[in-house]
Amino acid sequence: LHLLDASGKERFAVPAGLGGTSAMAISPGGESLIAASYDTNVRAWSVRNGELLRLIDDLPVAIFALAFSPDGRYLAAGGVDRTVYLFDAKSWKLARKLSGQPEMISALAFSPDSRLLLSGGFSELTTRNPVKILLWDVAAGKVLRSLPSAQRVDTVAFSPDGKLAAASCQQKSVNIWSLTAGT
Repeated sequence: LHLLDASGKERFAVPAGLGGTSAMAISPGGESLIAASYDTNVRAWSVRNGELLRLIDDLPVAIFALAFSPDGRYLAAGGVDRTVYLFDAKSWKLARKLSGQPEMISALAFSPDSRLLLSGGFSELTTRNPVKILLWDVAAGKVLRSLPSAQRVDTVAFSPDGKLAAASCQQKSVNIWSLTAGT
């Protein structure tokens, strides 16, 4: 991985894991760069100097999606085993697991208030199978709503006010859902 400044000059380069980088995220304050690799490891580096802050090497599977909560409290990671891992973004220790995603996870996003999380994925059989997007209550660790997607979910997002959820899928479409107070 290479970190460049605004002029395009390389600030530092750090080694990625085996098989290359599968997902990346930058912490809300911009102090940490996180990258997952196909070797099942997640690495956290200081953006200031490239120092390796943490190697998370106890994940059982490859991770395909990473997202920080806007409040900076959690790093969410999801991949092959259909589990969302929530890491404390200060200690890098596992805080909790969210289980229930029916497919491998390829997309994650927190709501602007950090209370909700969207997860979407893809079938191991084919990226063209219908899949589910789950809306999670982070504190309770439970699914609030299941949203349909016709195919592999590439990205998920919340509107800035948190009232809408959106997902793009491999069929070149974007779905948008209204979220009410009870979601």
